[in-house]
Amino acid sequence: MSPYEFRLAEVDGDGALDLIALSKGALALLGSGDGGFGRPIQLVTGVQGISVTAADVDGDGVDEILLSAYDGPGPGFVEVWRIAGASTILVSHTVLAFQPGEIVASDFDGDGVVDLALLDAPFQSNALAVFHGHGDGTFTYVSTRTVGAPLRRLRCADVNGDGAVDVVGLMGATPLKKLAVLPNDGNGVFQTPIGTLIAGAASAFALGDSNGDGRLDVLAVSAPLWSGSGPTVQSLLGVGNGQFVAVQSSPSGATPSDVEFADLDGDRLLDALVVAAPGVEFVRGLGDGTFAPAQSIDGSVGVRGLEIGDLDRDGSPDAVGGLDRGVTVVHSAGLPPEPTPHGVPASVPAFALVAAEATGDAHLDVVVADGDVSVFPGLGDGTLGGPQRCAVLDGAERVAVGDLDLDSRSDLVVLAESQSSGAASLGVALGNLLGGFDPTQQVLPASSSPRDVRLVDLDGDGDLDVLAGSTQDVRAYSNRGNGLLHPVVQPALNAPGIRLAVADFDGDGASDFAATGFGPGLAVVRNAGGGRFDAPAVIFLSGSLADVVAGDLDGDGSADLVVSSQDSFGVKSGVHRLFGVGDGSFSPAVFSHRKHNPGGLALVRADHDALWDAVVAPSGTFGYTFPSGGVSVLLSRADRRPSRDLGYFMQSESIAVGDFDGDGLDDLVGGGSAAITISVHR
Repeated sequence: MSPYEFRLAEVDGDGALDLIALSKGALALLGSGDGGFGRPIQLVTGVQGISVTAADVDGDGVDEILLSAYDGPGPGFVEVWRIAGASTILVSHTVLAFQPGEIVASDFDGDGVVDLALLDAPFQSNALAVFHGHGDGTFTYVSTRTVGAPLRRLRCADVNGDGAVDVVGLMGATPLKKLAVLPNDGNGVFQTPIGTLIAGAASAFALGDSNGDGRLDVLAVSAPLWSGSGPTVQSLLGVGNGQFVAVQSSPSGATPSDVEFADLDGDRLLDALVVAAPGVEFVRGLGDGTFAPAQSIDGSVGVRGLEIGDLDRDGSPDAVGGLDRGVTVVHSAGLPPEPTPHGVPASVPAFALVAAEATGDAHLDVVVADGDVSVFPGLGDGTLGGPQRCAVLDGAERVAVGDLDLDSRSDLVVLAESQSSGAASLGVALGNLLGGFDPTQQVLPASSSPRDVRLVDLDGDGDLDVLAGSTQDVRAYSNRGNGLLHPVVQPALNAPGIRLAVADFDGDGASDFAATGFGPGLAVVRNAGGGRFDAPAVIFLSGSLADVVAGDLDGDGSADLVVSSQDSFGVKSGVHRLFGVGDGSFSPAVFSHRKHNPGGLALVRADHDALWDAVVAPSGTFGYTFPSGGVSVLLSRADRRPSRDLGYFMQSESIAVGDFDGDGLDDLVGGGSAAITISVHR
């Protein structure tokens, strides 16, 4: 198959996007819903297919396929095809008085029924013919609008904001072209075109609101007009009356031929994909009508044509490009990383980094346990100062920050394993008036091989207590309100607690917790009240569980869980999402496979929808190295369907979340072997 024009549409009613293409006739490739396509279904052969599109012409909720074509020297025709399983049904065959060119479909006369607009010649057409739809797949000719120069690359949109769908195209008989808007009077009659000159030899354009002002803007791609210039990507902002003003022109790859708008990185700003030799480029939108420099993301040779849609139903837009022998699919998880603005030298072990206000200046800081405890003060602008060492305990491995003695100052709780004696201990250092910490106030025995520590009110008295996890068990320490801790005799969990997540899983107001151990078992432990814990309920997942976090992922008010799992063969490596029922139990886990072993997790509100999204850091376990880019964000959906992956942001095995620049948005902070890096949420 060598498609020279294609469209994405849902034509068989199964909810998955399908591919409609012109290639020695017209054919359909039905989408599988996982990003792939089935074998081609031939619609028509032996004709010269000129253009193809898809629209719901009969109002049944499923798109039909519309083909403009001709056979021999005589007039052409328009055919409407319906897909029924593996069969095809010819709905209508409309004979034309001319050989047709490009075809577009929309409701041009406002009656709720799809109409057609056709160029009246296959090549270099300077007239647009309009056909009224009857709602049953048949059409009747209405009128023709003649323009002053050939039209091509038609698109439909309400450009001037009057509620009627206009037609937009490139107009010109020479390489230098105008963007032509044919205003619709609301009855399907198109007026004299309004033209805006585009620099260079324009080959394609996309329509969308790139600066958030409610008016449609344009991103156009052009080849050079002379040898001294180069190919460009041009941004033109809509005035609102059918005219546009150029605001930016930036370089593109050789011979750009197509461009499409979509929010590809999940920041609610329009980005773009550009077909430019040798492959596809990603152009990140900045939200003001300008765009970052183009970055190559797919080097497939000979890509021509581009369509964007959610092929694998994960909530993330994917792209399809035509090749000489088939198509290439680009998933948005493969987008280049967002640049990270700031880093400070440091070495951070996995799971040993915390974001908290530790120094009393109201700016979020980063606290790291790396043998000692180091505080990297936040400066309030998304950057960090140099480390301040706190000698709390020898061999500090984990740290938590909170106000233990109710004096409105942050205190430290540290889990350590002595490098000299090998003894494990838990230490408390109280915050002082100078923004630092007093010498260690208290040291208590802890279980060997400590792995996690959490501050939470376990007994409902308003004071922060402590949960400490190890490879042996999970122990609770009660706080009497003065920062002095007392071990609870009975372990909260007499099984490994490698990583802990705390939340009220059963809605009784008491803090419960979940713990990962060795292997696939996740222990959920309910708080019976007063800091007394019920026997754990164990949920068996797949792989070796690495981390767990808790939050409301679907907006139903119940705490849910996100669990990362690892596998030496990569088969069971991925992320499990367990949705809370509200009584302490969970629905069956939804698993998202990941090529690389995930490690640390965090929760962030990345897309402003009030749902917690999951931040996933990679792991070096089983000999794996960091994948390109490292940390990614999985967006949550209220319908619990597979999450959208925003792609990679930075390299880190230890990850935390907080507002480091004071703008009210969650930022990411990560630590690895060389630096602590903050990725600011724009």
